[in-house]
Amino acid sequence: MSDLALTSIEEHGVLFETGRPATFTFLRNLESAPPPPPGDPYQQLLDPKGLYVLHADPGPEPALPWIRGTATVASPLVLAFNTSGHHRYDEDSWKARLVDHYEATDEALTEAILDDGYDAIVTVRPFRQGFETAEIVLLDPERSLRTKDLAKLKRKLMR
Repeated sequence: MSDLALTSIEEHGVLFETGRPATFTFLRNLESAPPPPPGDPYQQLLDPKGLYVLHADPGPEPALPWIRGTATVASPLVLAFNTSGHHRYDEDSWKARLVDHYEATDEALTEAILDDGYDAIVTVRPFRQGFETAEIVLLDPERSLRTKDLAKLKRKLMR
């Protein structure tokens, strides 16, 4: 796994470390991502499948299209967003490194990561004088979300 540039981070009082359980507050945008533009600059065609969320401070419910909830991950894979230190999608991005490591994309990539015992991907990027979490992918949202948050998410997505 060393080729994946594993890391760890403590943010908003939560420690994210590979293989270590964590419970955190998340934000989720309910709007669907647009289809990949020509050239796939965000590497959407490489995406592992799952529920993409952002780590956030606990607080009041945000305005739609955002929702807030709580997730628990039993064994996250925590890695650098980009090993070049930049916040961009290229051959050094977390998506490209996972594809190279597992030799899979899309649902096959998700299944390979789950088979290795990870239930989430937490990416970490440089921010100001330190680091912050970036994209978090819940690979098995049915297990990671509290029942009421899962129900709320399903209701709002069905509107």
